[in-house]
Amino acid sequence: MIKIHFFFAPCILILTMFAFSAFAQVPANAAWSSTAAFGSWSNGGYSLTNDVWGSGAGTETIWANSYSDWGVVANHPNTGGVKSYPHCGKMVNMKLSALKSVTSTYAVTVPSSGSYETAYDIWCNNNAYEIMVWCTKTGAVGPIGSSQGSAVIGTDTWTAYKGTNGSNQVYSFLRSSNISSGTIDVLGVLNWIKNKGWFADVTLGDVQFGFEITSSSGGLNFNCTNYSVTYSTGTSVAGSDGRMNAVDYRPTPVRKAVWLNRRAAERNYAGNYFNIRGQHITREIGEQLLLY
Repeated sequence: MIKIHFFFAPCILILTMFAFSAFAQVPANAAWSSTAAFGSWSNGGYSLTNDVWGSGAGTETIWANSYSDWGVVANHPNTGGVKSYPHCGKMVNMKLSALKSVTSTYAVTVPSSGSYETAYDIWCNNNAYEIMVWCTKTGAVGPIGSSQGSAVIGTDTWTAYKGTNGSNQVYSFLRSSNISSGTIDVLGVLNWIKNKGWFADVTLGDVQFGFEITSSSGGLNFNCTNYSVTYSTGTSVAGSDGRMNAVDYRPTPVRKAVWLNRRAAERNYAGNYFNIRGQHITREIGEQLLLY
């Protein structure tokens, strides 16, 4: 019995090490990957970037099948300071006053060890303002600046922080608990800051989403399984009775237009007016049309 126990224990150890090693690796069939510190790839109107910018960084490989399906294998030492921010970004480049909605959907699978946060990094006015929205956080990480209390935006409640990194103003929004998937009201966050008087009618630039990694010793996997940014613009329109409230709705990019009864619609409806319920405005009662 002693010999049998002695024989199997090393095998278990070897199998455990092999399983860990096999897990922390880039998928063999990935459409793109890079080990370069600032390796980048454009896909579907989005840009993916490795962004290994911090001092004392280890190794990091970013890979992707598309802008919404990508990940990172990172092996950064267990020391302080941010090492990298691998991310995917969508450029908007529009004034807040010109935007009717900006939302983003995300979903991630992240390790239980290491020090990092899953976060949006939203840039305004040529990077004069940096807005971070933290969705998950693990280990010894924290936001820049001091707490400004609670921020209720739509159905979400955050703790808001205000500070500076020496180059630009930083506003951070932290959840009370980790949420690995959801939809963020980006415009709601920006308008909350604007209503505080912390900035004015700024221009929204790059809406980035990724993993800000401080340590990931031994090699850890960070996976984004869903990410997209949708925004709409337009001018308010009223009917002769003043009751019609509408916007020119242009989801980006428009791939299909379909009536709710599944009958195909023409793509040129993307330039027409829709009311706040998403109904196409005609001379008759609003016809319900979906754009996606």
